[in-house]
Amino acid sequence: MSPRTSQEYSPLTKDISHGEITAPQQQQSHGCTRPTIRRSWLTLTNAEKKNYIDAVKCLSTKPSYMVPNTTLHDDFTWIHIKDGNFQHFAAGNLPWHRMHLHLYEQALRNECGYDGYLIYWDWETEYLDPYSSNIFDPETGFGGNGDTSGPYVDQTHGDKLDQNRCVLNGPFKDLTVAWYAAFPLEGPMDVRSVYHCLTRSFAPNFKDLKAISGTFTDIAFSPARLEEIMQTDDYNTFNFAMEVLHTWLPKAVLGDFATLSATNDPLFYPHLANIDRLWWKWQQKDGQKNMMKYGGPAVLNTEIPSSLDDPMPFPTFPGMPRTLQAKHLMKTESEMFCYRY
Repeated sequence: MSPRTSQEYSPLTKDISHGEITAPQQQQSHGCTRPTIRRSWLTLTNAEKKNYIDAVKCLSTKPSYMVPNTTLHDDFTWIHIKDGNFQHFAAGNLPWHRMHLHLYEQALRNECGYDGYLIYWDWETEYLDPYSSNIFDPETGFGGNGDTSGPYVDQTHGDKLDQNRCVLNGPFKDLTVAWYAAFPLEGPMDVRSVYHCLTRSFAPNFKDLKAISGTFTDIAFSPARLEEIMQTDDYNTFNFAMEVLHTWLPKAVLGDFATLSATNDPLFYPHLANIDRLWWKWQQKDGQKNMMKYGGPAVLNTEIPSSLDDPMPFPTFPGMPRTLQAKHLMKTESEMFCYRY
């Protein structure tokens, strides 16, 4: 399976035979006129869920355009490791992941014929018992836990890969993924080719309702806690809170999800889309007063202050319409994006 070139595929459009970027159909050259609505997984019919799941599964049947013998599904993990790592715990966390979600959505639509739009899992509505959410349903959802008879691997710090607890049911039980990267990532090339089954190893306080009480769930992502977070007017404070929320599900699901290659698990995207939705809600406050607020360190492990002119790196992903900067990714209704929640 040879990698494709950017002339064969772009996540933004099918029509790049002349190297030109075509905007999505609902987005005109002067900006967004008819924004699409991203919906909650919890509101979808079973038929709509199947359409989404089928498109996600399709990504793993398409060849990579970057690395031989890998898939389009693997490409998004490669990008997250190579380019997204240094946006974590930095100002670019939210805009970089917004673009990542957009590219994933476009791949579902353009490569796999999906006629819907990206979905999100509003887990705060199920915070008392997230394990019982229908998103883990083996028939209509993303499947459940991995094989707990396999040896236990301590993933507390996200520095180990659990290759033992393969997902047992659901649409991704036979998914093989190519990449792995542990926390902390030692350098931009510290990505390992480790072909393995998709793994999950649900933490006890994710499965046990009694254990949940007073632990990370009601503290980190209850509706009351989210309302507190929404009250801040400081981007850096809000962004850090979103980073914490970004982390809770990986620490609960474990397996692939607990590593920097969390994007191996298709469940990553409804989770991440909810983070984007919460940022969108925060941006809409008081007449969109927070729309262009930005601040904090420019990249991971630096004290260099950020700027809206900072580049957003997607150098390994062809088809980008221009050199991206943070300011291009702040608004969901713009020349770049055309959606709302």
